[in-house]
Amino acid sequence: MGKFMVKSILTAALLFIGVLMGMQLAGNGMKNLQGYDNPDMKSAFTVKNGGQNQDIEASVLGQSITSHDLETKRKQLESMEAFNPLSEAAKGISSGIENLFGKLISAVKGEKDKE
Repeated sequence: MGKFMVKSILTAALLFIGVLMGMQLAGNGMKNLQGYDNPDMKSAFTVKNGGQNQDIEASVLGQSITSHDLETKRKQLESMEAFNPLSEAAKGISSGIENLFGKLISAVKGEKDKE
């Protein structure tokens, strides 16, 4: 009986140490996967101040962006006047509900509808 208890305790201790080692190994693997220790990993968004002319350079995912690019994109978005049927339907529904509740409130107050 004593030998069985010693073997069981040693086996449980060995398994417990194996679980702890596995958790440590998994934690290190997650850190490596996320790139915390990798100096080659670059950030997704960087901003650099220029030298004497005070230009600001920005890069998103390795592509540089200038204020000229942003200005052309802004003009392009302003020039696009796309029709959105869902937006128009929502405006119609909201005005209908507004009119319905307005008439309902007028009826509750006892006022005549002046149209």
